[in-house]
Amino acid sequence: MNPMDVAWAILKDKQATLPSFDREQVDEMLNPKRRKVVIGAKPGADAMPREEMDRLSDELLQELADMGVGPIYSTEGSSEWGSEPSFVVGDVGEDKMEALRELAGRFGQEAIVVDEDGSPRFENPETGETMMEFGGSRFNPEAPYHTRFQTGQKWEFT
Repeated sequence: MNPMDVAWAILKDKQATLPSFDREQVDEMLNPKRRKVVIGAKPGADAMPREEMDRLSDELLQELADMGVGPIYSTEGSSEWGSEPSFVVGDVGEDKMEALRELAGRFGQEAIVVDEDGSPRFENPETGETMMEFGGSRFNPEAPYHTRFQTGQKWEFT
């Protein structure tokens, strides 16, 4: 098998996107001046086998790619409900917000994270209403609840 075939097989197995492996791209995407959305495929906070989460995550990644949003960063979200694959979509224009909310609703997401101007908030995807606001965000290697990029960087809301 040629090296590129091996690389793509690894990426697919890890549900990873190439920008997720580049610290500089991750740092730039998290610039407070850039709107980003965190979306996952696991419905609600109920337990689910990892294989099912991975299957749903593959479907979500395909839907995001088909929408033409991006860049898309593969991440792993960690919260009081456990961990789940998720995606950070960078440079989200207003024209894509409604489609992302609708997509989150189809996947049973109770909340998405919308970060504009460095002030992340949990937003109800059905109504667009803010559920919880944070004052900012940062990288913190010790954060218990975080979004972890393929680079190992842990992004938390403060």
